[in-house]
Amino acid sequence: MTKEYTPDKWEIIKITDEEGETYCKILAEWGGSFMYGSSWKMSSPIVAMSTLDKGKYKEYCFECLSGSNYITTDYMKMLGVTTAGILNKMSESDKVSIEVINVEDVVFWEGE
Repeated sequence: MTKEYTPDKWEIIKITDEEGETYCKILAEWGGSFMYGSSWKMSSPIVAMSTLDKGKYKEYCFECLSGSNYITTDYMKMLGVTTAGILNKMSESDKVSIEVINVEDVVFWEGE
């Protein structure tokens, strides 16, 4: 069964791990509420992407290695407060290289 996620805010992060493998993931955030606060999730590696032109904006569907799909819109491509903090913490690692990239620069997972 495919799980679909529609984050409030999102970015694509390109990761190069200590073995030299490069792949992209979605770093997603949902606003939450006063009672529950925001939440975030990082996808498994992106294996495919499709685009749908909706006139004023584009919708993207990112298919991930786990079987999940992330349905996003171009006007919500941004880091939220929570995901900015997560990305900052991840960037402190010496074992991986992480950068935020544009949709056009996605590297699809081709591993096992």
